[in-house]
Amino acid sequence: MVRWNGGELPTVNDWADVPSFANEDEEAEFWATHSLGGAALESLGTFNDEALPPPRPRRRRFWHQISRQNALNEEKLVASEKPVVQSRYARLGRTYRSDAA
Repeated sequence: MVRWNGGELPTVNDWADVPSFANEDEEAEFWATHSLGGAALESLGTFNDEALPPPRPRRRRFWHQISRQNALNEEKLVASEKPVVQSRYARLGRTYRSDAA
């Protein structure tokens, strides 16, 4: 791909000056080294902002604060639970707790 050297880009003022491209890579390479101006730029017209859909409403962020003591209690509860024994019932979406553990 051709890199822009920081100088003034050649300006395309007429669509007749734009060559036909074999693929998108050639087109991208051309527009990386040229700018659009004059009648060609004006022929694009303006964009009607009213054609856009209305913006989505803002989402409210929900921050759930948990106290350190509540977090510790939750960890203790999870640690104290008996391990879940999986068997053929697990394939059915069922699990049961073993009394042996």
